[in-house]
Amino acid sequence: MGFVFPVYFYGLPKIVYDFASKLDVKNSNYIFAVLTKGGDFDDVAFHQLEEVLKSKSKSLDAALSIRMPANFYRKDPVTFQQQLFKDSKSKIENFSKIITSNKTCFQLVNKDKKIDKYFKVNYKFHKSVKESDKLFYIDENCSHCGICEKICPTNNIKLNDGVPHWQHECQQCVSCINFCPESSIKYGNMNFNNYHHPEIKANDMIFK
Repeated sequence: MGFVFPVYFYGLPKIVYDFASKLDVKNSNYIFAVLTKGGDFDDVAFHQLEEVLKSKSKSLDAALSIRMPANFYRKDPVTFQQQLFKDSKSKIENFSKIITSNKTCFQLVNKDKKIDKYFKVNYKFHKSVKESDKLFYIDENCSHCGICEKICPTNNIKLNDGVPHWQHECQQCVSCINFCPESSIKYGNMNFNNYHHPEIKANDMIFK
């Protein structure tokens, strides 16, 4: 069994945490995790997932952390992005050999004050994330194409006369912002970089 997910606010996305908590893993004899992150911190996410699994008398056998370009508050230089993509491919190839051989490759970092601090940040994020979509809005450049509605993984966006409305089931993946062809979706007074992986198109993100 494998968990593949991005890091949100230093830890697990709420949707991943909830999914893992409900999951029946009693018949899983080998469990691995792969996370992507825009920064250098991944300890909270692994601790959270390990705690969930331990509550089910299981544990991670292998884990991989992959640095990818940030898609939230900053935009990494293109040359740096390309290097990250190159590095990720070799890491994934090596990790694939580990998990297909059922090898153990994971050691959890001991908790310290820094990890505890970011635990609190992440759980605070979990409590407010669904209602956080109240800050989304569109500007006059919206073409009413409906892409935001189609790619939202939680069906949180509904169009009314072509205008997107958020339904308060947000997970803050910000796909609606990053895939908007007109860059017309805004979030409060924050300036997002409208980034997504160059090989991924909007059609690849449609869940419906």
